[in-house]
Amino acid sequence: MSKSSRVLERKRQRIFMSRSMSAYRTAERSHALAKLPPVPMTLKAFRAFVRSIIGVSCPYCKERITVRNFSLDHIVPLSRGGSSDPGNLAVCCMGCNKSKGAMTSPEYNALLTDLAVLSHRFDNPNIKRHVVMSLKIASSFRFGRDRKNKVARSA
Repeated sequence: MSKSSRVLERKRQRIFMSRSMSAYRTAERSHALAKLPPVPMTLKAFRAFVRSIIGVSCPYCKERITVRNFSLDHIVPLSRGGSSDPGNLAVCCMGCNKSKGAMTSPEYNALLTDLAVLSHRFDNPNIKRHVVMSLKIASSFRFGRDRKNKVARSA
């Protein structure tokens, strides 16, 4: 292994360790805020779970999952009664997780299928891209507003 490839691998490892720690801590905070039971796996088990998914394609958009774009997704969102048990978790790209919001996986897949049909029917490949982008923006706005309200209530 050359020196440059070792350096690149160490950098990938640092990014993975940082991103996985951040995702795990976010899950812990979400559970605490929602008064749910603790996250049912250790950080080590969580990292092993995510590491096994790195390199495969996103279940929604088929983009390759990397250490830079992975995101933990609840198949049935916590806001709709889901849990953080490994059977309800999936790893997808950040873009899909943001645009999926509080939809279940089947609902989001149905939306993506309908958008693909509309794009084909109207011969406009940008329809799907615009709708998904709007969902991402809306979920970012909702998250930002909710976060500010939680901070204001706790002060």
